[in-house]
Amino acid sequence: MRMVYNTRACAVLYNVLKSNNIAGTVLIPSNICESVPATYMLLGINPIFCDVSIDDYQLDKSCAIRLIKDKKINILHYNHTYGYDSEEDIAFLERIKYSFPDVFIIDDKCLCFPEFLLNDTVADISLYSTGPVKCVDIGWGGYGIIKDNLIYEENNLVFNSNDLIEFDKHVKKCHCNDSPVNKKILLSNWLEISSNYQGNYWDDVKARSRESLNHKLHINEIYRDIPGSLPIEYCNWRYQLLLENANECIKAIFEAGLFCSNHYKSLGNGYFSDVNTPNNFFLEKHIVNLFNDFRFSYEQAKMVAELLKIIAIPVNR
Repeated sequence: MRMVYNTRACAVLYNVLKSNNIAGTVLIPSNICESVPATYMLLGINPIFCDVSIDDYQLDKSCAIRLIKDKKINILHYNHTYGYDSEEDIAFLERIKYSFPDVFIIDDKCLCFPEFLLNDTVADISLYSTGPVKCVDIGWGGYGIIKDNLIYEENNLVFNSNDLIEFDKHVKKCHCNDSPVNKKILLSNWLEISSNYQGNYWDDVKARSRESLNHKLHINEIYRDIPGSLPIEYCNWRYQLLLENANECIKAIFEAGLFCSNHYKSLGNGYFSDVNTPNNFFLEKHIVNLFNDFRFSYEQAKMVAELLKIIAIPVNR
């Protein structure tokens, strides 16, 4: 195993797949950033999406196995919802590699805290992000832990910063208007590939990791008594609430001069693809993400907690 980094995790992903001529069809969970399937599309790889499980909010494993059998999947892109990383995830990926040894496995840990141990894993690539709004945010970059047998070359890809700005604006507009994405924009020159980082990337990530963990632990302790809180293992990236009145709570937080976000939009249901994803749609309507990074102070967290303790109504499951 070895570690490589670039401008973002998608750039590492692109380099690995391109350098090793990985092609075909990729299976992706529906609860993931639009840049992931767009990266595959830039490589001519066809994305197929799968719903999440309502039990643990991770990729629906039985659905995934069925699709791998029926759709002749070449690549499995497995992510960790809210940064939740469990023994069940490891067991599932081992099952996939044992049952389908030719499937190329990407273990996407971009919402998890960075790890630096080169432990053996069945995943061909484990991806981490250190860019904006991730667990550890140094404002730049992502890295991959990749198998020793993989070629890794930095590919020459045309990049246009205006295309990246337009990509991000388009996604936000689609979310607001509930409209489908424009595939032409997804295939533009939005992906920058460069390992030119000013400083020691690994030292900066490790230092920021310690600071971020301490900050999150303190803020999570402030949030912990809010009704509807998910188990703490789901609250590394942000602090998650599952609420009947999610929209009401989000509105109240903004009206108080604070901020939060809702669950990321499903890439099914006619938005990115036509696959039906009822479980992901449920999470869209009921999850509230509270910030626990350096964009949020302890005092802001206390204000949000006191507000939500009064009005938050947990989902009755």
